[in-house]
This record gives sequence, structure tokens and C-alpha cells, in this order.
Amino acid sequence: MEKQVNETSIAYKAKDGTVYLITPITPVAGVLGVTGIPAEAKKDLNYIWEDSGVSKLILFIPQEQPEYIKAARSAGFKQEGRLKKATLEGDLLVFGQYRKDG
Repeated sequence: MEKQVNETSIAYKAKDGTVYLITPITPVAGVLGVTGIPAEAKKDLNYIWEDSGVSKLILFIPQEQPEYIKAARSAGFKQEGRLKKATLEGDLLVFGQYRKDG
């Protein structure tokens, strides 16, 4: 997996071209952006957990994208909140994943 670090984020590029971007928001947590949630997301995330040092990842998914919601859940994320009317079509769901050894 390729890695690129700048002053505000860490980007990872998987072999299949998926890009994961972590933007730290606290010393232990970061917002995760991803170009899509592939079937191998769990494997990719295991590498990212080991490498990044964060212990909490936060992911936002529009409610009208059930395939991404399902993929996020299968990768170990749990819904932790909902931002009402945060997209043109509806709500933005907040997912999180925590690891003690991050």
C-alpha cells in the first residue's frame, strides 16, 4: 500500500486503486475519507490501523447509499450518529470504529 503524508492528512492507496485519507481531528482520532468501500476494506483498514497510530476512525456516509453503509458495517464500523438534513437528499450518517492498540 502506498502512503503519502502532508501537514494535514495521511493518504493510503491500495493495490486496487482505492484511496483512504485520514484527517486527524484530535491526537487519537481522525476522519476517514475513502473513494469507495471495497470488499477488501477490512484488510486495508487493518494495515491503516497498524501504520497510522490513531485509535478512532470516523466515517460519514449519506443515508441514500445503502451499499456503502453495508460495506462500512462489514468492515467493523458502527453507526454512532446522524446529522439531520446534511445532504440534499437527506441525512448524513456518522460511523465510528475504535481500536485500543491504534
